[in-house]
Amino acid sequence: MAGRIDVHHHFIPPAVLEALDKAGRVPLGWQASAWSPENDRKMCQNLGIATSILSVIPFGGVVFKGAEGARLARQCNEYGKSIRDAQPQQYGFFATLPDLINTELAIQEIRYALDECKADGVALWPFYGEGDHDLGGHRNLQLIWEELNRRHAVVFVHPIREYDTTRAAIDLIMTDTIRKYPNCKVILPCGGGCLPYLAARPAVILADMKLSSLTRGEFLECARTFYIDTALTDGQFALSLLRQFAKPDRILFGSDFPLPPTASIKYFADSQNIAELSQDEKENFAWKNALKLFPRLQSQCENEEK
Repeated sequence: MAGRIDVHHHFIPPAVLEALDKAGRVPLGWQASAWSPENDRKMCQNLGIATSILSVIPFGGVVFKGAEGARLARQCNEYGKSIRDAQPQQYGFFATLPDLINTELAIQEIRYALDECKADGVALWPFYGEGDHDLGGHRNLQLIWEELNRRHAVVFVHPIREYDTTRAAIDLIMTDTIRKYPNCKVILPCGGGCLPYLAARPAVILADMKLSSLTRGEFLECARTFYIDTALTDGQFALSLLRQFAKPDRILFGSDFPLPPTASIKYFADSQNIAELSQDEKENFAWKNALKLFPRLQSQCENEEK
């Protein structure tokens, strides 16, 4: 495989557009017309993306609840499967889940998506429940994490708002979710939010205020267990910090298509190409690290080489 593997790449199932239109809700910043299978392939070719792992464009997991939410998640997963099955070398997908507050429905969809649809992982919102008080590490969601941990799942946590990524990461650390469920491989998008820049602040202050059971070192080690994608991460400044913070095998390429303008996506991707990295680092961040994370892609690559 000689092209990028994009782990932060959205798609818009027709069922999502229909549900949002019916509910009278269109998320801020959406350009629904920017995505189509044809536009997607064109963008991938322009950026040298060999494989994209699709996740549903963020519409807020709390909008659709109960049977309606479960039905929408199923439609998204079947649509994602259809795209992957038509072009398995070009696409994979993260499963969409219904509102996690309904644990039974969520676990049913995890099992269906991973067992029947062979999804490459699952996508989660950073919070669930009314008023966004149930963050991803909340005790009410522990059965979800147990199921994902049992399956050694890749878990892509996507924000609704810009600050959600950092908030979700710290919550997963402080609730000990990261250590309790070590088989889950959690991806943070967009350079990990502010985590690489701010991680020492909660690590030190919370420990000194006796508000955390973690030592400073334990907190920082937990923070470095996340996988982090490079969507909207410039090669001159942010990527330099990220490579000092993250473990070298946990930096992955991401684009965030189609939310930012295509010109913006290209700018950040190009800046990563000319960053002061070794050739090995460039290849690892672009695709080799992702191959290790997704067994299906690793197997495809090995078959191509035979």
